[in-house]
Amino acid sequence: MNFALEPIIALDAASVSTVLYWELLWRNREGTPAGMPDPARHGMRWRRWYKKLIRTLLPHLLKAHPVGINLNSYQALGLRLDLIDMLARHRGLADRLWIEWTEHPAPLLDEDLAADCLLRLKAAGAHIVIDDADEGTEWMRRMNVVRAAAVKIDGRLVSRAAEGDATALSMIAAIDRRARLFNAVLIAENIETRVHYAMARRAGCEYGQGWMLTHETINNEARAIHE
Repeated sequence: MNFALEPIIALDAASVSTVLYWELLWRNREGTPAGMPDPARHGMRWRRWYKKLIRTLLPHLLKAHPVGINLNSYQALGLRLDLIDMLARHRGLADRLWIEWTEHPAPLLDEDLAADCLLRLKAAGAHIVIDDADEGTEWMRRMNVVRAAAVKIDGRLVSRAAEGDATALSMIAAIDRRARLFNAVLIAENIETRVHYAMARRAGCEYGQGWMLTHETINNEARAIHE
């Protein structure tokens, strides 16, 4: 397994001091960051990978940084006990754990059961993030049941808005309004250029994620070490 950490940082200053959390990404054989392994793409191997992650790497990382991991509805159902056990064994780490609930086709009953699992983890101190918010209403259903701390705007919507797509801009504004009803912060994915960065700030996003922000954060961290 190859992993990488990508920061979610405040858009008013690209500084290591403004990191909300670091998303744990899985790297494929080419070294390109991708989503964490899921049932649809990796059969049952995802369970072994996640269990190893939860038992070894994740506690180690959480001691140093707030860390976010992706879970879809099936994974939330299958891994709840592992995560609760980890938090029980490593006291004081719960409020450093961010769980991104990703969009994934699932029967409504499974989604409701997954929401219950996530609410239990939230009660234990973890933070819930609604991932993949886009033009549909599916993300709103997830938001309504868990009242997440943050909402992430799908990167494709961010890219379209940065290109001037009026529909995409309108959708981001609608997501922003909905998120504020729940006092949730808004995160823009795929901040790859200054145009993306400027658009996300204009749209009201408090935080962002992407190559440009990762690059600046790492540079700032290196300068701080040398100073």
